[in-house]
Amino acid sequence: MSSTSTDASPSSPSKDSSRTNAAEPSSSVDPKKKLLVLISNGLVDRTQSSNQSSSLALLNARGTPYETLDGMELSNRARRNELFAASGIRGNYPQLFLVGRDGGVPKFWGGWDRLSAANEAGDIPREVLEANPGIETWEGAFGNVVAEFS
Repeated sequence: MSSTSTDASPSSPSKDSSRTNAAEPSSSVDPKKKLLVLISNGLVDRTQSSNQSSSLALLNARGTPYETLDGMELSNRARRNELFAASGIRGNYPQLFLVGRDGGVPKFWGGWDRLSAANEAGDIPREVLEANPGIETWEGAFGNVVAEFS
């Protein structure tokens, strides 16, 4: 079952729009993406359960819109397996994917470790970020994420 974060807004004031990721593509292609978070409501592994809860809480706190897909639900098995194939990682939650307007194969973005690192990059001084364009920031990763395509 998919669900959409209801308290997320793409124009959240908590985002720091002054920090971007130098790896952002600059083309005429629509850069807007949706964020899909593969979760499991049947986790017994405490670390994965904690990472999953922390990821969803962080996305909500940052106002980043997302949809969830419960990999444990039988009706989602085919989609879950498609996502596992895209990431190359099976049975590890959460997994975050970016989905384009065309709805093609989702692009695996990462998991809790990468999400946490992008969040923590917000504490890095602007001069350091400018001198190190490879540091991924929240805005660089999720600045083009939307709740719905218009």
